[in-house]
Amino acid sequence: MSRWRHALALAPHYYDYNNWPLVEVDALPVSVRSTFLRNQQVACCVLNGDALNHVAERVALSPGRITQLLNRCFTEDHDGQWPLTKALIPHQHLKANERLIALPSVLKPSGEKGAFQALLSELPSIEVMIDEAIAAHLKKARYAPTLLLHSIFGMYKQCLVDAHWPHDRYPYTTNKYGYESLRRHIHKKLANALQARERTARMKFPASQPPLQVMDRVEIDEQVIDFQGRLTLCLNDELIPLRLARATLLIAVDVASSCYLGYHLSLTDHPSALDLQTLLDNCLQSWQPMTLTSPLFTYDPGATFPSSLPDLSPLVFERIALDNAWMHHAKAIEQLVVVDQGATLEFGHPKHPVARSEVERAFDYINRHHSHKLPSTTGSHPRDPKREDAKNRTKPPAISLQTFEEALSIVLTQHNVLSKGGRNAGSSPLTLFAHQWQHHWHPSVSEDIGVPRNPFRLRLRLPIKRNRDSGQCYLYFERVHYYLGDLARLAPSETHVYANMDARDIRKFEVDTEMGRPIGVATCSRSWQRFPHSITIRKYINKLIRHDKIQARDPLAGLLHYLLKHKQEPKHALRLLHVATTFQSNGDALDLNQPERVKAKRQAKANATWSSQTAFSHPGEPS
Repeated sequence: MSRWRHALALAPHYYDYNNWPLVEVDALPVSVRSTFLRNQQVACCVLNGDALNHVAERVALSPGRITQLLNRCFTEDHDGQWPLTKALIPHQHLKANERLIALPSVLKPSGEKGAFQALLSELPSIEVMIDEAIAAHLKKARYAPTLLLHSIFGMYKQCLVDAHWPHDRYPYTTNKYGYESLRRHIHKKLANALQARERTARMKFPASQPPLQVMDRVEIDEQVIDFQGRLTLCLNDELIPLRLARATLLIAVDVASSCYLGYHLSLTDHPSALDLQTLLDNCLQSWQPMTLTSPLFTYDPGATFPSSLPDLSPLVFERIALDNAWMHHAKAIEQLVVVDQGATLEFGHPKHPVARSEVERAFDYINRHHSHKLPSTTGSHPRDPKREDAKNRTKPPAISLQTFEEALSIVLTQHNVLSKGGRNAGSSPLTLFAHQWQHHWHPSVSEDIGVPRNPFRLRLRLPIKRNRDSGQCYLYFERVHYYLGDLARLAPSETHVYANMDARDIRKFEVDTEMGRPIGVATCSRSWQRFPHSITIRKYINKLIRHDKIQARDPLAGLLHYLLKHKQEPKHALRLLHVATTFQSNGDALDLNQPERVKAKRQAKANATWSSQTAFSHPGEPS
């Protein structure tokens, strides 16, 4: 009985070729693919019971060659395992080469095949030196030098000298002392070490199992999109096209149904906690379709997000998976998710995005179906074909940011109504989400203590400041004074109060004592009351004031003038759009002219100064 027949008698389940290990054909070199497919056909036919003579005639091989091929599949390798499918690959080495004769010398040249492995066996110090260098490199030890091949080659030659290796034996009989064999050996060991470390990391931090109910686990992440849009600025009845910097996309995905719950396009490359609050609010509030202004843009029938489905009760989070960005640890996020929703925040292990694979797949879907259909802004290297051409980077893009966001909403809602396989069993993510939410148990929040009407609320504990001269009490928040007359009525023992503010507009906020007694509404100084602005904009303005780029006399208008002055820079153009959108959030027109009362006050002050200077310069004239 031949070897392969005896092996199949011991393991009859290998008669089914589906039990053999899978080899990806597209991963093989093009030169061996056709031969591998022929060998695969031979194995399948023989395992199916066809006669060797018939198979040999069909593929133009001899019966002996077919027997040799199948014996190769069931020959044990150096680990004692059958190679099976691996043996069907042409020219594939199944056993490690072992040198049986002595190393070549000047008097007895015997070839160099397997000589380097034999040298490592006779001089274990070389292998130890290589292992220590690779281990120090992977540990990022402070004492570890850069893993350079010529440095290890120098230590390799030093090991030969320390061992008093004969000068007439290998590797001294070669031109480069076995440099090429050493290089291939180091690269192989380094690749195996990296693969083992990745396997250990996957075993240490396993990916979470898919939950059975919707909203049980929601993954949220943000990514800077590879797109620079166009902004057309109307200034003094003149249309000025500008290039915008890259914005940031935040998205929330339900793991159980792969349904997109909502998104938010932040007009900055460094999003804040306010952007995450906006995303969570978009997921909970009823979604309204955008008014599509671009031609040929239409939503698919029934394409929407779960929050706008008519027959569903209000959505409630159970677990939200995030990475360890600082914005995710903000108190406002904890207040909104943990206190108001009663949900749990899960912060993943650092540098381990595999634990949030669903949201990573969502970004890959967006890149393939939307953002990467246009030339990317940077590319992986200067000659990357995805990189935007140099002559086009000097001009405003052809696609506006409005068009990009309209297409983004169409792509995301279209994903929710497309049928999918896997755990969706042919249903669309939106259909599966609606079915489970209506027929399964899910948490709910009471209307009295439930979802707040304003998810952007922020509650902070602020100290009470007192003026030494006048004794007036005030609050100091983000380098701005807030005044409230009722603060003076507080007892001297009360040193702190709580401020309840809207993170989108911090010009005024409600104040109550530490015991919960309402005091009133604190209002900031007049120079900051002109436009509504958020904490993020306030911090940016204070940064510009510290660097003497704008004046503190009228900071909000000074910010707009500064951004208009630098509007040709993409990052300032994007910030200009963000600031202008925030300043007009209450529906008022954006007017940079000074208010009449400010003009009159400054004019009176200038007139008084001019009059005093005139009187001083002509003392002899009668008054």
